[in-house]
Amino acid sequence: MKVVVHLSAVYLGNAMFRCRQRWRSQLGLGSWLVVGSTLASVNSTFAQIVPDATLPNNSRVTPSGNTSIIEEGTKAGSNLFHSFEQFSVPTGGTAFFNNTADIQNIISRVTGKSVSNIDGLLQANGTANLFLLNPNGIIFGPNASLDIGGSFVGSTASSLNFADGTQFSATAPQSTPLLTVSVPIGLQYGGNAAGIQNQSQATNSSSEFVGLQVQPGKTLALVGGDVGLDGGSLSALDGRVEIAGVGGPGAVKLFVDGNGLRLSFPDVVARANVYLDNRAEVNVRASGGGSIAINAQNLNLTQGSKLEAGIASGLGLGDTKAGNIEINSTGNVSFDGEGSGAYNQVESNAIGNAGNINVTAVSLSVTNGGELNTSTGGQGNAGNVNVNARDKVSFVGESPNNRSSRVYSRVEEKGVGQGGDIYIKTGSLSVSDGAFLSAITLGIGDAGNVTIDARDTVSFVGTGPPADNYFPSGAYASVYIDARGQGGNVNITTGSLFVTNGAQLNTNTRGQGNAGNVNVNARDTVSFVGESPNNRSSGAYTWVGDEGVGQAGNIYIKTRSLLVSDGAFLNANTEGYGNAGNVTIDARDTVRFDGAGPPADDFFPSVAQTQVNPGARGQGGDIYISTGSLEVTKGAFLSARSLGIGDAGNVTINARDKVSFDGVGRNRRFYPYLGSGAYSQVDKTGVGQAGDIYISTGSLEVTGGAYLSAGTLGKGDAGDVTINARDKVSFDGVGTNGISSGAYGQARFLNTQGREVMSISRRGRSR
Repeated sequence: MKVVVHLSAVYLGNAMFRCRQRWRSQLGLGSWLVVGSTLASVNSTFAQIVPDATLPNNSRVTPSGNTSIIEEGTKAGSNLFHSFEQFSVPTGGTAFFNNTADIQNIISRVTGKSVSNIDGLLQANGTANLFLLNPNGIIFGPNASLDIGGSFVGSTASSLNFADGTQFSATAPQSTPLLTVSVPIGLQYGGNAAGIQNQSQATNSSSEFVGLQVQPGKTLALVGGDVGLDGGSLSALDGRVEIAGVGGPGAVKLFVDGNGLRLSFPDVVARANVYLDNRAEVNVRASGGGSIAINAQNLNLTQGSKLEAGIASGLGLGDTKAGNIEINSTGNVSFDGEGSGAYNQVESNAIGNAGNINVTAVSLSVTNGGELNTSTGGQGNAGNVNVNARDKVSFVGESPNNRSSRVYSRVEEKGVGQGGDIYIKTGSLSVSDGAFLSAITLGIGDAGNVTIDARDTVSFVGTGPPADNYFPSGAYASVYIDARGQGGNVNITTGSLFVTNGAQLNTNTRGQGNAGNVNVNARDTVSFVGESPNNRSSGAYTWVGDEGVGQAGNIYIKTRSLLVSDGAFLNANTEGYGNAGNVTIDARDTVRFDGAGPPADDFFPSVAQTQVNPGARGQGGDIYISTGSLEVTKGAFLSARSLGIGDAGNVTINARDKVSFDGVGRNRRFYPYLGSGAYSQVDKTGVGQAGDIYISTGSLEVTGGAYLSAGTLGKGDAGDVTINARDKVSFDGVGTNGISSGAYGQARFLNTQGREVMSISRRGRSR
């Protein structure tokens, strides 16, 4: 029995229509009957490509085996127009546009009511561009492929606009005027545009999946209502891929751009959605110059789907510049799942500079191992990652294989070039559960900067799972072991900053080069609170590692109020060859260091610390605090110390109203006897001079075993403790460690007139 299926009512084969029900509704393609069992019996030449009779010189279709040869049509200058009632290509079939060599644009429309189902080859002669317009929708099946010399535009637009004002309309073909020799300049849409879906997994001569592919340097554009890639690929090596979802009436502009084409999406044109899932790929990476542009309302990449640009391994020249990945969304952008993301990279042994990743959206979500990545593993600079999201940006969690959700800009181990910058502008930013932002160098070249500008809040929260050793969420700028280059800065401007449950802001050098700075400017509050389950302290860190040669960076915090509590850290240390950094706090109202971490961490205290560690060579940094009032309680402390070879730094406090140090911590390992306080000292293993402690305030209270110390237990002189208090100085009580509250070192107590104003009670003392 021979089964004949009319293509306007039935979509052939489950192999050609694997998308889920959500795709059918999203792409606006209606309800399709899937008849997989009849596929082998369908007459492949039945009513696949049917010309209409709407042109001055109509198209002619001649079957030849599995090939439909398309000739005639109406020629106008270098434009060749075709018009069809139906246009579909079955599995194994070919639609061959047999144009002459002088044709630059083959412009095809479908005027009937059927979707174009293409699971075979679209072919044309020479270097002609091919336009396919079907307002009913277009589906590219798993076997769909292209063999054309020019660019390809697949669109569900109602008409193609030309420079002379004429239109080639698929919805009103009877109104077509004399066909034009002008160049096409736009795609005209009415309301409720139909969708486009691509499932193509066609391979090239090397058996690599390329999907729909145009020649190098050309453009591949899919412009529909909702546009989806369900496991399908788009390839335009060194060319351009444009994907656009159109959600309302208007014109999308079209420009000639070098050897290819480029779209321009006016703000007044509503957007529709774009989806990539099931390991879908868009690839323009080759010898350089390839770019990707996506315009959508919402963009979702899931299940390992990728956008790939940059310079491929072994390709490129010294002046080569890869193109950008441009994402412009009027809604939400989401990268979900391991490997799902945007990658603009200079691969190993490649030469040239990577392009940028630019995301503009209302919100951006990167989850479960999704990624934005600009890196260089060859000779050339990495690109930048620029995110502009009006409302919110979030990076959350890891994949089951412990791959963090992240933004990554790095110079790889064998790379030679500059790392790129990470810039995020948004309303609020959240980085949690092991996700991170990272600009690092493992090779030869400087790391980039991480810069965050968030109108309302920035939060870094928690760590990854136990299987990933609780990797801390954070922002990192690093020079790795054996790398040569300068570290980048972590810069945050926001309303309020929260770094909690083991999350970190971290700049460091373990190679040859200086670490960058941590700079925070928060209009309202900054909070560093708590530890991770494996006792990593939340905090801001800048340090020189034990194999590092270079200077640590500085920590600078400007805000209204600062809280460092429950074992959190501000830490600028050196463990190698180079100076420790400074910790500078400018808080208009209050600064508070409070308490310690949990019992599992032996109650490790909350601290601001700049330190020369054992075995290190370098000068200690300074701690400077300017505020209205300062509280340091329950064993928290401010410490400028040297345990290596080098001088300790100074601790300087300017507090308009009040300074108070109170109580003793409970830490049993590292600081068993220390009360709350301010210290500048050289420890037993240290060789160098202790720094000074200077406090200027209205009143100073040192109570409950807290103390101030500028002393030495090693080789070097002690420093001075100088207190300038407008109203009073009070040392009161003994701590649970049996140590009296006091000041230790060469102590001086002054008021603004140079008179001593000090009260010592209940065994409080100074010396």
